[in-house]
Amino acid sequence: MPSATRIIDCHGHFGYYNGTKIIPADAESMIRVMDKAGVEKICMSAFLSIGPDCKVGNDMVAEAVKKYPNRFVGYAVVNPNRPQEIEGELRRCFEDLGMRAIKLHPASHRVSIESSAFKKVFEFAANKRLPILSHEWGSPKFLDQVSSNYPEISFIMAHMGFWDGRGDFAYAAVVASHENVYVDLAYSNVFYEALERLVAIVGPTKVVFGSDFPLHDPGYQVGRVTFSKLPAEEQQMILGLNMLRILGESPQRGNRR
Repeated sequence: MPSATRIIDCHGHFGYYNGTKIIPADAESMIRVMDKAGVEKICMSAFLSIGPDCKVGNDMVAEAVKKYPNRFVGYAVVNPNRPQEIEGELRRCFEDLGMRAIKLHPASHRVSIESSAFKKVFEFAANKRLPILSHEWGSPKFLDQVSSNYPEISFIMAHMGFWDGRGDFAYAAVVASHENVYVDLAYSNVFYEALERLVAIVGPTKVVFGSDFPLHDPGYQVGRVTFSKLPAEEQQMILGLNMLRILGESPQRGNRR
C-alpha cells in the first residue's frame, strides 16, 4: 500500500471484558498495538458501556480521548433499559465529554433495535448529524425504513451484517440504495474473497474498516484488505477514507500524539 494510506478503525472497544481475557486494556497498550498494525486512530466504546454501566464506561473512553485526541474517537453508549436516562446521557457525552458518534449494542442490552427506546437516540443523532454504529440493525425492512426516516444519520452496520460471503447478503439492497448506510468489516468468520464480493455488491464507498480490537488482532483485519484483490484506490477508501468522510474529517494525514 502507498505510504500515505490512512487506516481508521471504526469499530473498537476499551477496558476489560468479562467474556474473555483482554491484554491491551489501557490506552498506551492499545496504541502500541495500533502502531504495529499501522492503525492511525480507532473509534471505540467501553466494554463497560455496552454492558452494565454506560456512564462510567463513557467516562473511561472520554478520558482516553482527552489524553490521546489524535488516536482515539469516542462512541457514546446509552442503555435502552433505562430510557429515561438516554437523552440526558447523550447530551452529557456530546456537550461535556467530546464524543463524536454513537454505539448501540442491542444484543448485550437485550433490547431489540426496533424497540421504541431507541427512537430518542435516532432523533438526537439526526439533530446533531451523528453517525451510529450498531451491533445489529434488525430486519432489512427496518434498516431501510429508519435510514430513510433519518437521512442525516450515517448508519454503520457492524460485523458485515453477519454475512459470511457465500450466500445472499440480506442487506444488499438497503446498503446499495441508501447513501447513508455502511457496512463494517469487524467479523472473524469470512470466507475467501468475501470482501471482493461485498464490494461488488454495495460498492467501495460503502465499506468501512473495523477490527473489533482488542477482541481481534487489528493486523489480521488490515491484512484482509491489503491482501485482497481490490485495487489500491478501493483499499484506501475502505481502510480510512470512507470513515474519515463519515466523521467529517480531512483525508489529509494529521499529527499523531
